[in-house]
Amino acid sequence: MVKAQELVDEMVSSGIEMNIVTYSTLVDGFCKNGELKKAEKLVDEMISRGIKPNILTYGALVDGFCKDGMVKKAEHLVQKLVSIGFKPNIVIYSALVNGLCKEGMMKQAEELVHEMESIGLKPDIVTYSALVNGFCKEGKMKKAEELVHQMVSLGLKPNVVTYNMLVNGFCKVGAMKKVEELVHEMVSLGLKPNVVTYTILVDGFCKQGEIVKAEELVREMVSLGLKPNVVIYTILVDGFCKQGEMEKAKELVREMVSMGLEPNVVIYSTLVNGLCKQGEMEKAKELVHEMVSMGLEPNVVIYSTLVDSFCKQGAIEDAKKKYCMK
Repeated sequence: MVKAQELVDEMVSSGIEMNIVTYSTLVDGFCKNGELKKAEKLVDEMISRGIKPNILTYGALVDGFCKDGMVKKAEHLVQKLVSIGFKPNIVIYSALVNGLCKEGMMKQAEELVHEMESIGLKPDIVTYSALVNGFCKEGKMKKAEELVHQMVSLGLKPNVVTYNMLVNGFCKVGAMKKVEELVHEMVSLGLKPNVVTYTILVDGFCKQGEIVKAEELVREMVSLGLKPNVVIYTILVDGFCKQGEMEKAKELVREMVSMGLEPNVVIYSTLVNGLCKQGEMEKAKELVHEMVSMGLEPNVVIYSTLVDSFCKQGAIEDAKKKYCMK
């Protein structure tokens, strides 16, 4: 946005008048960058210069307010638009529905959708996806799934993002059989699970203690040409550590390194915790030295784990050394 502002300043200094397109583009840019005060100031400037903001200008503001959690402000702006004769379009309504859903205001979101329909605006995939995500976050999975089926019946094709929301929701309630059915369903619709889908699945199965299934999924994604990221390996390493399979966990770390991925503090913290639980204090200490040699700073979780484990073993002096180790 700095370069854009510099270009605008150059235009003004050269005597070139800014028009509605330039202003709206800038407002949109500031909103997307989270600089809402600048965006509002710019709209005020437009009005003072006799340039009327259009639906795109106001749409950018509504979307910006909603994404910043200022749903009430977005609602007031929409009400103001209606009172001065503007007709909010599907983009503005969908942004507002999304904002309400993110705030957990599902009843108001549904009422807004009914309002849209009453004035002849048909909810699109963005609107439905916002509702699906909102109900998933509330754990109302039946309602979320019904909405997806409703989309299909209306000729709207759910995308991978929509299905990822649904899969994530069912994973959180531990309905893994349903999760697998949904993945098959999305594939049958011609949708390919992506890295986000697999991350959700791996996390879901690990949390259910189905670590073998989780690892199978990682192998599956690799066979499909998808590269597991640090997040996926962290989840998998954590799963094996929790089951006490430390050798397998360390093997996975070596595997990720061979793939060009660098273990982070979270992975080392997980490994240290696993080793401490098994009483392998020397190996835990070696691991801490290894991470330091790699330029990673042990965090408070690692130090606390070491101190706690040394104390439980009666090695108070070692605990003092570890606590003071920097």
